Amino acid sequence: MQDNNPEIETQLDATPNDLTMSAICPKCGYSMDKVLSDAARERKPQPGDMALCSKCAAILAFTDDLGLRCANAQELDDLNFDVTIIAAQMEIRAEAS
Repeated sequence: MQDNNPEIETQLDATPNDLTMSAICPKCGYSMDKVLSDAARERKPQPGDMALCSKCAAILAFTDDLGLRCANAQELDDLNFDVTIIAAQMEIRAEAS
């Protein structure tokens, strides 16, 4: 399923034995298919859940249709500089260098 916004692309098909998810980072365009499908096996994302891009470390939020968008100012404020998120961003950026 594609959203009318070209920056957001997502697909979620779930059966009891299989879960496939496709999501594109709206900031850098990186496809996080494998990362998100692996994570979704443990817990399916819900609208409003937060994620980090595995390439650019952008803080993202799941939309109502489980697409991804960049976090807004309120969501960033709600994270309150969480040290776990900052550490994860630093690790992603270090690996990208």
